[in-house]
Amino acid sequence: MSEGTPIFEMVAIEKHTSAKEASSLSIGKHYIPAMIEYERPAYLIRDDDITKAIVTSKVVSIPAKTDKIIVFETKHTTYRLRRVN
Repeated sequence: MSEGTPIFEMVAIEKHTSAKEASSLSIGKHYIPAMIEYERPAYLIRDDDITKAIVTSKVVSIPAKTDKIIVFETKHTTYRLRRVN
């Protein structure tokens, strides 16, 4: 990705349901947060393959969104990302 584009590592995905296997595959991967806004789905584009992305259900809360960390929640999941560049 271009120089200066903020890239975040997925450090935690906490499911509030029993389906945890698929989400664990995203831990440690690097993402470019294309959109994280209240009441809209979040779009996180994979840094190493821009044809892949995480598209979440509607964001219900954004407890932290700074230049170093992002924490946001959907109805069933909490996502935690840390900036790596």
